[in-house]
This record gives sequence, structure tokens and C-alpha cells, in this order.
Amino acid sequence: MSVNDVIYIFVVLVLLLASIYVMLYFMKKFMFRFETSNKNSIPIKILAMQGILPKKYVSVIKIKDDYYVLGLSENSITLIDKMDAEKFDFLPEENNQTINVNFAELLKQKLKLK
Repeated sequence: MSVNDVIYIFVVLVLLLASIYVMLYFMKKFMFRFETSNKNSIPIKILAMQGILPKKYVSVIKIKDDYYVLGLSENSITLIDKMDAEKFDFLPEENNQTINVNFAELLKQKLKLK
């Protein structure tokens, strides 16, 4: 094996790695893009999230005019309840008000637990 063969193998290796890098760059840029600026997208807001166990949460989200209570874990998302806007009288209006509500107490109250 001569010096020319070693240089040739090194150049081919560098070109191969560069082509893989460029291909992955363009795949990431164009194929896995989320459309966040789409005007037809549904607005989703996370209103509250409370951890109940390690890697397990209860979350309240708003999609359009409906509110959803979700159970979130590492491997799944479970719909606990779907409620209309009139049932959520404790939430602030759309003018970005802030409220101080204990999520756990509020969940107990809405689920009628002690």
C-alpha cells in the first residue's frame, strides 16, 4: 500500500462523511419542520400543569373554546375530561390576567373529592 492509496482512501472517507452531513442537514431542515406560522393552525394553550408523581402530570389545556383535562405520563396522554368554557369560571379572560389558584385544590373541588 503506497502513500497515494492512503491519501485516496482518506479523501474518499472525508467526502463520504461530508455528503452524509450535508444530507442530514437538509433532511432536518426541510423534512422535519413544524408549521408554526400556519394561519389555519388550531391555537393550543397550556393553562395549568401539576406533577402528581415522578414523570406524571395532570394538565389543563385550551383548544379553541373547549378545555381539556389531560393525564400525561412518559408514554401516554389520557383524556380525563372535556369541559366547556362556562364550566371554567375560575380562569382569567383572554386579556392575560394572572390568578393565584392552587391547582390541586381546584382539581379536588371540580372532581368533588375531599
